[in-house]
Amino acid sequence: MQKPILLGVEGESQKLIEEFNAGLCFEPENENDFIQKLMIVKNNSKLYEEYVLGCKNFAAHHDRKKLAEEMYNLLISIKTK
Repeated sequence: MQKPILLGVEGESQKLIEEFNAGLCFEPENENDFIQKLMIVKNNSKLYEEYVLGCKNFAAHHDRKKLAEEMYNLLISIKTK
């Protein structure tokens, strides 16, 4: 969808959002933190565009067809050994 992500979780998902610069994470169940992060994205068009690009990169890296093909090729290489 190429929209910056606002994510209210911590852990692996947060690491992925940060790794791909695809949006901001806020403290889970913290309405004030959510609104603060939302306003950061809303009021900074340059940052918004950076997150859009990050979302594109994130989606390309996690394309299900590409991942399935990689898994298939791995299984084929194991079978032929």
